Amino acid sequence: MDETFDIQAYMTHGVETIVAESLKATLKDPRESAFMVRFAAASKRASKRRAEAEKAGEHIPPFLIASITSSCNLHCAGCYSRCNHATVDAARGCRFNE
Repeated sequence: MDETFDIQAYMTHGVETIVAESLKATLKDPRESAFMVRFAAASKRASKRRAEAEKAGEHIPPFLIASITSSCNLHCAGCYSRCNHATVDAARGCRFNE
């Protein structure tokens, strides 16, 4: 196995590739393209922040969360999306949350 494999660089490259390909897929819709341009810029800033944190001894792994909807009826404890107010509240309907 290659001793120089850098999982941080590998994952960062993967996220950047997904964002770049998603941007290409939205070129026919200006609103989607504008969103992806903002997302790509935020992703780049996050990469820089992770690199700075790594230099300070704090490891923050890169990852991508893709949400296909902004409404959810699950109301899971600890939901990152609700915490960031990115999810529109929907009526409770899942039997697992009762």
